[in-house]
Amino acid sequence: MILLFSRQDDGSTRQVAEWLYAMDKKFIRFNADDQKISFSACDLQRCKFSVMINNRLYKFSVKSVKSVWHRRSGFSKDNFFNAANSLSNLFHEPSSFAEKHLKEETTEMLDYLYHLLEKNSHIHNIGSQFYNVVNKLIVLDLANSCGLQTPQSFIISTKKDLAYLLKKEKKLITKAIGNGVYRFTNEFGYYSYTEKIDKSFINSLPDIFFPSIVQKQIDKQYELRIFCLEGKFYAMAIFSQETLATAIDSRKNFGSDWMPRRVPYLLPEEIKSQLKKLMMKLKLNTGSIDMIVTRRNEYYFLEVNPVGQFGMVSQPCNYYLEKKIAESL
Repeated sequence: MILLFSRQDDGSTRQVAEWLYAMDKKFIRFNADDQKISFSACDLQRCKFSVMINNRLYKFSVKSVKSVWHRRSGFSKDNFFNAANSLSNLFHEPSSFAEKHLKEETTEMLDYLYHLLEKNSHIHNIGSQFYNVVNKLIVLDLANSCGLQTPQSFIISTKKDLAYLLKKEKKLITKAIGNGVYRFTNEFGYYSYTEKIDKSFINSLPDIFFPSIVQKQIDKQYELRIFCLEGKFYAMAIFSQETLATAIDSRKNFGSDWMPRRVPYLLPEEIKSQLKKLMMKLKLNTGSIDMIVTRRNEYYFLEVNPVGQFGMVSQPCNYYLEKKIAESL
């Protein structure tokens, strides 16, 4: 049996599942945002679990699992337990404390389940529930230790320091320190991009602001989006410099009819070797990597997302990554 831990709105999981179905392989997909998933029972000695999905009971043994794709968190801590009716009288106070306590209990149990799946040598794991989040600042430091170049970076929290840095470095950009904002409501959509810093931008800021990452802008020839799958790299070059709208961040053409030119790309062996070292240090066997190539053909590493999207690399370059993942599973 194959287990897919994902989310309902993840199209890549759907495509991998379609390939598995075409290959006549048995699999169960657990979506973290599915409100109809609830825990039923667990036999710790025999490593057997029972889960209710859409009022249907699924029983499986860890020993029967052959492969797991940790695409996303497969079980939500918010809805895994249907304990709403039992919270009102717990601790004789508002339910917020009880909810927090039960979520902590849920975390312990889920971590044990993931531990069983990832520790068994007979189970083939793509991704991990324990290493699916990285600290981007630490990753930059590790990338340097692997021989990769990274942009010169600063953490700035005052208008005065930022103005001095811009005067010194001439070209600066800023982006999220960790994960960017990605939030949509019925009325608005919020999405954070990499932004250029200029004098007008600085003038609009207060004297003191939240500590933010600022990097020296690298004049790029093109961007690279690279998907890593178990030691193999599938790269795509994006010629985002063709327009001002996408020169700083190629994602800014979201929803537009125009797309920058995107072509398959062959990475130099030295870069692949350095990336392999970095992935090993991060204990990752899959992830989406962002790099840029300068006009002097220098390679700069930007970041790696363990659960990043890869459809944008798969389809334009005809890599059929969804099929490769299904075959690996």
